[in-house]
Amino acid sequence: MGSVTAANHVMVLPFPAQGHVTPLMELAHRLVERGFEATFVNTELIHAQVMEALRTANNGGAGGIREMEGVHMVSVPDGLAEGDDRRDLGKLVDGVRRCVLGYVEQLIRQTEASGRANKFKWLVGDVTMAMCFEAATKLGVRVSGFWAASAACYGTMTKVPQLIEEGYIDEKGSAKRHGSFELLPGMPKICPSQMPWSIDGAPEGQEIVYKLMSGNIQETIRFADIVICNSFLDAEPASFEHFPNILPIGPLFADGELRKPVGQFLSEDARSLQWLDSQPDRSVVYVAFGSLTIFDQRQFEELALGLELTGRPFLWVVRPDFTTGGLSKAWFNEFQDRVAGSGMIVSWCPQQKILAHRAVACFMSHCGWNSTMEGVRNGVPFVCWPYFCDQHLPMGSVTTAPHVMVLPFPAQGHVTPLMELSHRLVERGFEVTFVNTELIHAQVMEALRTANNGGAGGIKEMEGIRLVSVPDGLAEGDDRRDLGKYVDSVRRCLPGYVEQLIRETEASGRAKIKWLVGDVTMAMCFGAASKLGVRVAGFCPASAACYGMMTKVPQLIEDGFIDDNGMDCSPKRHDSFQLAPGLPKLCPTQMPWSIDGAPEGQQATYKMMSGNTDATIRFAEIVACNSFLDAEPAAFEHFPGIMSIGPLFADGQFRKPVGQFFPEDARSLRWLDAQPERAVVYVAFGSFTIFDPRQFEQLALGLELTGRPFLWVVRPDFTAGGLSKAWFDEFLDRVGGRGMVVSWCPQQKVLANRAVACFVSHCGWNSTMEGVRNGVPFVCWPYFCDQHLDRSYVCDIWRTGLEVSHGEDGIVTKEEVSSKVERVIGDDGIAERARMLKDAARNCLSEKGGSSYENFNKFVDLLRE
Repeated sequence: MGSVTAANHVMVLPFPAQGHVTPLMELAHRLVERGFEATFVNTELIHAQVMEALRTANNGGAGGIREMEGVHMVSVPDGLAEGDDRRDLGKLVDGVRRCVLGYVEQLIRQTEASGRANKFKWLVGDVTMAMCFEAATKLGVRVSGFWAASAACYGTMTKVPQLIEEGYIDEKGSAKRHGSFELLPGMPKICPSQMPWSIDGAPEGQEIVYKLMSGNIQETIRFADIVICNSFLDAEPASFEHFPNILPIGPLFADGELRKPVGQFLSEDARSLQWLDSQPDRSVVYVAFGSLTIFDQRQFEELALGLELTGRPFLWVVRPDFTTGGLSKAWFNEFQDRVAGSGMIVSWCPQQKILAHRAVACFMSHCGWNSTMEGVRNGVPFVCWPYFCDQHLPMGSVTTAPHVMVLPFPAQGHVTPLMELSHRLVERGFEVTFVNTELIHAQVMEALRTANNGGAGGIKEMEGIRLVSVPDGLAEGDDRRDLGKYVDSVRRCLPGYVEQLIRETEASGRAKIKWLVGDVTMAMCFGAASKLGVRVAGFCPASAACYGMMTKVPQLIEDGFIDDNGMDCSPKRHDSFQLAPGLPKLCPTQMPWSIDGAPEGQQATYKMMSGNTDATIRFAEIVACNSFLDAEPAAFEHFPGIMSIGPLFADGQFRKPVGQFFPEDARSLRWLDAQPERAVVYVAFGSFTIFDPRQFEQLALGLELTGRPFLWVVRPDFTAGGLSKAWFDEFLDRVGGRGMVVSWCPQQKVLANRAVACFVSHCGWNSTMEGVRNGVPFVCWPYFCDQHLDRSYVCDIWRTGLEVSHGEDGIVTKEEVSSKVERVIGDDGIAERARMLKDAARNCLSEKGGSSYENFNKFVDLLRE
């Protein structure tokens, strides 16, 4: 009983306007989530409107009111008579300034006198209501100021004396100069005639608002312990740098599912969401001007006709008081009849859900800061139409989300890291168009659809990433596992399709693609992008050493290691060699273009890779790499033009889809949870490796021979054919108690599981980085391409694993499999080095000076240019 305490009680006090009530209601819900009790104070008229909207939220039931749990709704008078016009903002501000202070003080005293355990500890007050802050502090209530507009706007208000001194405005807030100016470097431009106190109506009203706002800023500075702001650092970096005492906590939202009421003044028309569901992706113009904007009849008609003229579907919020009168009802009815097939008009709607909807293409807005943050949070482009007050200032700072095209080579180990990178870019406010070939696109979409038992859960988690496809140049029945043929077709076909996609995107009215973030294996497309004015950033999904080695191909030819076709050309050169000290060893017969199949295929791959390296050097302004400094110090020293930004991951909880080609079997995670710590052998060879039946059987028997639990990923096409189904079924029966075989699994979650003891891997770089990031030792079994080089890192440089040895017949025996697994798991030195490499990876990703973290910030800054 002694540990039970009453919830901290806060009073939340907004200015009586929708753009102030909404963010403070969102904040109140977030505080309740953290165990606070909140008393929310509206003026009487606003309180009545909010309660009526809550009552009608569930068809007249109490559902909306029930969802206000923990938030007590109370009201105070606003100082105006019943018939007074509250749209006269000067009059409303004057009434609030004179009246509300006394009632708020009375409310604090009454709460304390009532004997309630939870007296007010804090007033979380709108800065526009700072006339109440002194009274609260005198009664022992601490004050947190809340700024409902941008940080730039608040900062500008603190500089009012300077603006007067420099002759921009007079002592009544009226403009003395024309033209816009920049208050401080990097901040949005402002105009003396469009300051935050600039309202519609008589000059006396504007002077009242000016005096209230400048007085409130001084009261806030004097009495508030802290000032918080519904903004975020990347939205206004210059403002937060110039005004470090403002704490960004936005963009605010009540809850992730947008279910909790946020204090709407009018009843929301839910039909708008049903209508949006029937519209194509990114097709609808959403038009809403907040709760105070008023248009005259002529402007209203021009807006209506303009929406009709677009020929696009539109959703338009027309409040009952949106126009000043004089609008012909017959004219408006005729307009509605004409656009009935494409336009929907409502009196109010659930704006946050609207802006989060896939169908919305742009937001025509008054640029109230709350609406601005809601649009920004959903990556929606704006058509800005400011009305008054601070709305002119956000217009200067709102820009369309930067649009990048991400282009991977069509293979799992390339798609995954670029999808992870895409998610990280979306987090930083980018819009991403992700380009797969048609077959890969279909596989990814199918895997996404089945991610949530056939629902759309997986697809929904791709927010901000538009998945598109282009042909790969092969016919439907062609064998895409013939890598030589596949590579040659991609090389010939993709540049034209990528160029066409860039042109179509620009012609569609979408935000122009500013950057192509392209896999260096797809650099044959870089010239086409550059020709269209799209800047290029190369991305290397392999090691920095691999990319660096590709830049040294002319030297390798000159030194006699390979010929002009990339083939080993000297029997004396069969041994491995190092390009430079500290780099992994290379063998002329195991180069990154060494693939399975005919020599012609290997030559095609070599020509594409060396040509792509030349194109990357020529067109890419930067080359980023899914690696980290401590993993490849020698490579980054010898090839300083490569920027490390890895190990990449989509999100810390592994919830976001990373473009898997096959549905993941989640049973593997439940099975792992039932296994002892560091007991399980995890076996996975990526999406390309193929074993012949004899090798497959030896691997299976080797896993059985270990006597350890194992999780083995066996794709449907993992063996070349000829494997006896009866034999495999019998094997599965024998190991059923301790071995689990799946066709695909969530590898990142598997490697992060405490039960995994080692990773039997093909050593694809993406798998290697995932293993390294989780401190898992390796049994290395490279198949082709750069995997031999990655094996050298694991076994020779990091010493976090061992390689299997092939017999004279080219087969890795069951005894070899069992022996290497046991040696790796039993070697404390390997385990310790794997743990140290894991710690190094995490340090590089740390926000406190991590090299990959800082490089990623530089990468993002470049893409914003």
